[in-house]
Amino acid sequence: MEMQARTSLRIAVCDDSPIFLNKTKTYIETWSANTGHAVQIFTYDNGDALIEAHKDCHMDIIFLDIIMPLLNGMDTARELRQHDRAVQIIFLTSSPEFALESYDVKASGYLLKGVSMDGLTNAIRTVYSGQAMIN
Repeated sequence: MEMQARTSLRIAVCDDSPIFLNKTKTYIETWSANTGHAVQIFTYDNGDALIEAHKDCHMDIIFLDIIMPLLNGMDTARELRQHDRAVQIIFLTSSPEFALESYDVKASGYLLKGVSMDGLTNAIRTVYSGQAMIN
């Protein structure tokens, strides 16, 4: 694995709703433009695709919906954790009832859909506070 510092954050967004997928992507792009932090954004509409992609292209942050057909977000997070203990997983979901369970997969955040641009970008800042990549 290459140990050189990357100049951009790799952020994945996984949601089966195209509306929320695009809204989250737009928020991240706006945050990137406003702060000057370069990002690469990868979007997935199901957990299996995210897991496969993450094996080849390590993500720094993953925004993950919980309620999805086939493999739900919580099971996706469990699978990701088997191979990567460091990736920052932030759940972005319409369901508050999984908040406690999110601790089991060491989630870095739990946001409810409808979150504002500020709420989402604060989550990005929080997971990387203290790291050289984002000041």
